[in-house]
Amino acid sequence: MQPTIKFMGVYSVEAASKGQGKQKDLFFVWQVRNNDQLHIHVQEIDKTYRPKSKIYVVDNSTFTYFTFEPSIVAMPQARTEEILGPKAFAETASDPSEVKADKVKRDDFDEDFWRFGKTKQKEEAPKQAKPDDKAQEMAQIQVEKVLRNDFDEAIKQLKQPHSRRGALRFIKTIPEQKNIQPRHKHMLRDFMTTLRKQELPEIALMFATKTVELAPDDDHAHFNLARIFYILERYKDAIAHLHKALELNNEAQDQEIYQKMLRYVENQQRRQQSPYGRAKR
Repeated sequence: MQPTIKFMGVYSVEAASKGQGKQKDLFFVWQVRNNDQLHIHVQEIDKTYRPKSKIYVVDNSTFTYFTFEPSIVAMPQARTEEILGPKAFAETASDPSEVKADKVKRDDFDEDFWRFGKTKQKEEAPKQAKPDDKAQEMAQIQVEKVLRNDFDEAIKQLKQPHSRRGALRFIKTIPEQKNIQPRHKHMLRDFMTTLRKQELPEIALMFATKTVELAPDDDHAHFNLARIFYILERYKDAIAHLHKALELNNEAQDQEIYQKMLRYVENQQRRQQSPYGRAKR
């Protein structure tokens, strides 16, 4: 299967500038679909929309810092070989005509571009997003970018005695923010994981609980919540969410992990309830 290239438009990234506050760096952005995998290729451009760098790939985490600029309608002149890179181009097509590059249309914006590795089902007809829908999606992406930046900064502040209390207070407000949407569940999961590694399971529980509220049919969300309950020795709650994860549709490999975790937690619960188990603690 040959790669499909789709131009996504012009995006910007805020950059600090000496004596001038913040300024925006501009980029051409392409979505490249290859073997059911999505990749984002970018190229920095100047204020006249001329290339300043070669085209390169950015990962999903890095791309969250990019902001779509719908008012800029500049179009790139890059060749397919430049977008894919000489090596990838040579591997995927002996004849340049074999590589499919879609005609550039602003209306072709793929609303699922951030879901790397996931593809739409073939039987589903592509939905044409309304301008208001696009604006709402971009606003939600911006919310995630800001929250990730603020969360990362708060985690850094945890190491400073004079700022730790304020950082913790801010982190606790994130799950309750009204602009948190179901599409932000992966962000909340990342925050929960970080907090668990920081040995803050009580706060991590807030994020895991919120994720389940946003995505009650997500088996991974229930499993992650069960892990936090286990750390807090709330075995009954952990068992309940492990059972829920097993009830939902999931892959055989996940089923095996959930069942193994369930047996382990049930053993821990029996030890907790046993007078001999308590004596050992």
